[in-house]
Amino acid sequence: MNAIMYMLKTGCQWRMLPKDFPPYNTISHYFNKWKLEWTFEELMDSLHVTVRRLMGREGTPSEGIIDSRNIKSSHHVNTDWGIDGNKKIKGQKLADEAREKLGAEFIVVLRPDESSKKFAVLPLRWIVERSFSWLENFRRIAMDYEFHSDAGVAMVQLAFCRLMYNKIYD
Repeated sequence: MNAIMYMLKTGCQWRMLPKDFPPYNTISHYFNKWKLEWTFEELMDSLHVTVRRLMGREGTPSEGIIDSRNIKSSHHVNTDWGIDGNKKIKGQKLADEAREKLGAEFIVVLRPDESSKKFAVLPLRWIVERSFSWLENFRRIAMDYEFHSDAGVAMVQLAFCRLMYNKIYD
């Protein structure tokens, strides 16, 4: 696990891992094995519950979380003006498909009508922007190096696991 976290943080290639770690093919094997067994997602979920309890909240949030194993759970997707349920634009097809297949409702977070040059914190949008900022600290995620999309998803899950681990033990 230390080798995978090292690679996530530094962005190095599998073959370029320092000699202190086991051979890269062994590390790659375990990464793929854990990815297919949903180990990273389970780790992320358990750390999420622990962090919420340390903050004095319930272990699980009241709104549904998107679980990629059970995608039919009820949830909301916050979007910007690019996908507006009231206008017929490109994003309408995506919004309709998400509503039909996933049961997801799109919530459009609109910008204020004032000048776009003024800074304004938009409701709920800062959460996404903050999360993207945290992910930029992991070089493996800063650029899209992964050939398979599920490996990229696993890297993002591991990055959030690392962030939650730091909240618990730092």
